[in-house]
Amino acid sequence: MLSKPTKSQTSALIAVSGGLDSLVLLDLLSKKMTSKVIPNDPLCKLIKDFVQQNNLTKLELAYIDHNQRTDTNRDIEVIKKVGAASNLTLHIHKLDLKPEVAEHQARAMRYQALEKIKKDHRLEHIITAHHADDVLETAIINLTRGTGPKGLSSLRHHPDGIWRPYLSKFEQSTFITKQDLLDYAKQNHLTWNEDSTNKSAKYFRNRVRSKLSLITDSEKLQFLNLLAKNQSGTLEASIVTNLLIDGLKTEQESSYNRQPFLELDQETRAHLIHHLL
Repeated sequence: MLSKPTKSQTSALIAVSGGLDSLVLLDLLSKKMTSKVIPNDPLCKLIKDFVQQNNLTKLELAYIDHNQRTDTNRDIEVIKKVGAASNLTLHIHKLDLKPEVAEHQARAMRYQALEKIKKDHRLEHIITAHHADDVLETAIINLTRGTGPKGLSSLRHHPDGIWRPYLSKFEQSTFITKQDLLDYAKQNHLTWNEDSTNKSAKYFRNRVRSKLSLITDSEKLQFLNLLAKNQSGTLEASIVTNLLIDGLKTEQESSYNRQPFLELDQETRAHLIHHLL
């Protein structure tokens, strides 16, 4: 009888901020990877399954200093303490950002820094601690910018790209919220440092977060279920869209055949143009 092939071991770089979300994820991942016993509630079971399915065996930490606060030393102290307890390597990178930098620019530079650290240290994946509340905030932000269905599911777990364990079963309506993380942190006596900019009205995301805090848990669940259904449908639609676009391409780069495009119905043409732009 042939033996079943074993899944290759994988390594990852986890982005840690010193805040609640990433420290809870780090605690769970490190416990599972070192075979420590963790509870079997939905949050812990999700991370257990994630580590086992991906055979995650090596983890390193990255702290990206955005150069927007004077108290980042508090973040680093918290992260160093947690990293040392789990014997994990920590990489610290400081960005050269101006005070007036836009949120999307800071995010782009943060991911560029993470990619460089990952490549330099020969790691395979980047892990972030985005959760269901982040998905909801991102969907609202994108709606205000006139997004199509794709923008409502832009923040997701990518098995072949950026790993977001909290969102790994979002499409199956397994929602890990900020409250779940807070409950875990309190039960396990974790300490974290709250980013002093998280409550600043200067940032659009913070203003959206403040508004969403007014909705009930039931309303939030309804919204999350809608986004989960949209995410699944958008993935299927994206596959069809890419097939249509591939069929319109010419041999020249970024050039498309006009006639077969005009033969499509108006709604499909509008969708393809929106997708391309």
